[in-house]
Amino acid sequence: MSLIAGAAAAGFTACTDEVDYTAAEPVAPASVYFSTAVNNEIEIVDGMDSYDVTIYRSEAGAEQVVNISSSVSPACEGITIPSTVTFEAGKNSAPVTMSFDLDKITINLDYTITVSIEGEDVTDTPYYAKTLTFNAKYLPWTNLGKAIYRDDFIASLYRIENLQWEVEIQEHPVTKGYYRLVDPYKNFAYNHLYDDSEIHYLYINATNPKQVWIETWQQSGITLDPDLDGFYMFGSLIGNSLLQGQDIDPANFGTLENGIIKFPPKSLLIGTPVDGKGYLANAHGLFKVVLPGYEDEPEWEEVGMCNFTDGFLSPAIGETAPAISVWSSWRIPQNPARSCSFPQLLPRTLYST
Repeated sequence: MSLIAGAAAAGFTACTDEVDYTAAEPVAPASVYFSTAVNNEIEIVDGMDSYDVTIYRSEAGAEQVVNISSSVSPACEGITIPSTVTFEAGKNSAPVTMSFDLDKITINLDYTITVSIEGEDVTDTPYYAKTLTFNAKYLPWTNLGKAIYRDDFIASLYRIENLQWEVEIQEHPVTKGYYRLVDPYKNFAYNHLYDDSEIHYLYINATNPKQVWIETWQQSGITLDPDLDGFYMFGSLIGNSLLQGQDIDPANFGTLENGIIKFPPKSLLIGTPVDGKGYLANAHGLFKVVLPGYEDEPEWEEVGMCNFTDGFLSPAIGETAPAISVWSSWRIPQNPARSCSFPQLLPRTLYST
């Protein structure tokens, strides 16, 4: 017999060998348990006063009270966990609500929180457990001060002027370049309705200054339409592509340069809850955020002198137009299509072209 044949024969023989196997005892379903499919990292942020951990029971019967034990290390009066949790009748889940008092929690300190079910016989498995352990840290956003904010969301939707005002801006404590504007439309100049029930943030991801984008969709808390059932939502084409799992167009990224965040025209989105659709915003290309400590760019810049043959003023006053007049030419840097000229030979009056 050849070596190959012998090996094959040995292989076939091995496949028919009997092996003694004793199956493990099945684990009886726990009557009350935690799921292991939870996020064990808790990032406590500004305004966060609680965090829910769901507890389950195998049968949704009558109302049931379950005892809970917990610990927090290092000890912290600002983190409290209830000693009991109640399942409502007919419910097979209930929240164990951790409460946070941010004034009593040390910033940037690692806390270990343990929550355990008492008086129940629970055998830990890969799917459910008697005890859960969480790592928690209070990471408040860093207040940077007042940013200059210019709207081109609502201006695009209603074709109104691009208003500009100051807004509080914050930066993520760990992810530098990740900003959020605090209630940017709360004091909008036009008559509007505003949702004061919570703080509304506009998040801007500028971690890569050459690839700035806005998450889609973000609740603005504002509407100019009293009959609108809800409030406007903001986003961007980049954010929408990421949300839909589509290829992104790099031309729609914004930029952060010299402390100023800008986006290309028609690269932002505004939506309404009525039709669930998004409409192109930043129609004028004038959306802008100027970070604190940086100077705003000039509204107009001089681009030089130009020759101009008057076809407007001279005929109106019955004079023959001079062949050529010398004019100063200006433009808006962020929107070069908008320009004007200033006459050198005529009275100092600004004419838009």
